[in-house]
Amino acid sequence: MIDVREDVIFVVRLDGRCEPLTLEQLAHQITEHPTIGKIELWVARQIAHAVMHYFHTDLDRDVVDEAALNEVLERVLACCCEVIDSDKPAAFSADLRKLAVQAGYGFELVFFKELEKTVRDLSGHPARFIQFTGLRPCVKLLTGRKNWSSSCSRLENEILDFLRNKVGNESSGKESLLVVR
Repeated sequence: MIDVREDVIFVVRLDGRCEPLTLEQLAHQITEHPTIGKIELWVARQIAHAVMHYFHTDLDRDVVDEAALNEVLERVLACCCEVIDSDKPAAFSADLRKLAVQAGYGFELVFFKELEKTVRDLSGHPARFIQFTGLRPCVKLLTGRKNWSSSCSRLENEILDFLRNKVGNESSGKESLLVVR
């Protein structure tokens, strides 16, 4: 089997054609979407990345039909509209950098234990919007790096996977929007 790039999915159009759709193309589609209104390109890229990740990782699919893609986009954009239009902070918010400072330099296991406690607090919280901030500073603190490196990327991916899995498990079936910055 040929590995497909993470930033590309193949879409089977309604007329039967199969076309590649890149992350950038999807981001531009999102900026032009009628239900979301005016949205900055960097936000659209994050939404597109989340949708691509969902198909590649969660569903293990590189080829999707246009109807499935549109359905997922509509659901994601409906949640995003509420967050983007709201001036209020996320219903549940935590600072990853602060957790890393509490854990101490290089203590990844302590950090993940504290992060797990923080995510467990979600189970009793009615939040639909869950926000974690300070990811890059957190990673640099835990790795002890001033400049970004491959070990930083590895840890960043570990933290993101951890959050996706734990938040998905703790949300007890309710739909929620996870934002990590």
